Amino acid sequence: MIYHIWLSQCAKLSCDKACRLICETGSAEGVYRASGHTLRQKSYLNGADIEALGNKDLKIAQDIIDKCQRSGIDIITFSDKRYPGALREIHLPPVVLYVRGRMPDIDALPVFGVVGSRKPSLDSSAFALKMAQELTQAGMLIVSGMAQGVDSKAAEGALKAGSTIAVLGTAIDKPYPKSNWGLYRDIIKKGAVISEYPPGARTYPDSFIERNRIISGLSIGVLVVQAGKKSGSLKTARFAEDFGRYVFVSPGLPTSDEWEGSNELLRSGAFYTACAEDVLSQFRTRYNFSAPQTIDRSSVCMPEGLSKDEQKIYLALEEPKRLDRIAADCALPAEQVAAALTVMELMGTVEQTGTQTFKRK
Repeated sequence: MIYHIWLSQCAKLSCDKACRLICETGSAEGVYRASGHTLRQKSYLNGADIEALGNKDLKIAQDIIDKCQRSGIDIITFSDKRYPGALREIHLPPVVLYVRGRMPDIDALPVFGVVGSRKPSLDSSAFALKMAQELTQAGMLIVSGMAQGVDSKAAEGALKAGSTIAVLGTAIDKPYPKSNWGLYRDIIKKGAVISEYPPGARTYPDSFIERNRIISGLSIGVLVVQAGKKSGSLKTARFAEDFGRYVFVSPGLPTSDEWEGSNELLRSGAFYTACAEDVLSQFRTRYNFSAPQTIDRSSVCMPEGLSKDEQKIYLALEEPKRLDRIAADCALPAEQVAAALTVMELMGTVEQTGTQTFKRK
């Protein structure tokens, strides 16, 4: 373990070179103990690489191990049997993974990525939440980047139905954005948060792109929700294509800049996705999915005079909920739900308890 951390944090070798050296020498310790002469025989190592590998100080690596032990952070190395096999297949596999929570047996599960806009519309937020919830109910394990917007909604939806995993582009002890601390803790309780960056590590702009390759590498497919022309989720989709994974895209307005990236993915051959079945149908020959769970609400006393949509909304309010969650649970557009809630408030069947939060009256 200490030699893997030394290789990634002290020698600072690129992931592809580090993992290749581990395989060729038999272990990370083998790399550490390799002579300069042996290393110079490796055609893919340059002078800077060999000089960096000459730094044999293990103090930084040991400090990282000590921090992880104090904070309950698990360390999974490239040589560990628990290391996800799917990640071994990709270009630039992370040398070390830092984990908070319980890492599931990823190779035995259909892991599916959900990513998208940091500033999605209400409809996109509701769609991401609903898709993640239904795919989790069916037996998939949702992975996201825990970014603001679509990623966070996907994690919330998955947690409603089971567990989930999130890959950080920051240090394992520094979720981003800070407003996601609550979600970070919720994921740890029911799933796992993963990062290739140790506690206290600095964050760089490229760190989030590097995070995206892990999301795609872990997944059998990736769903992109509302990607603009320069959206980071397009990087995740490109990684997925490079790794031979499926790419799914929810459709958007052809004239909207906010959907330009999504529509370009559709034109290039991504799967049009409007419901969970559009995803599940592509993998049914490989996995035995469960039917989505339903909630028994037959005992609810329904007020008179409600339309069918208003009845669905009333049934969904078994607890106070935000408008976007109501829309996701009812599979209705957010604007339509907002209009119905206004009518229901006037009828006295629901009331607003906070910003865009409603409950039965």
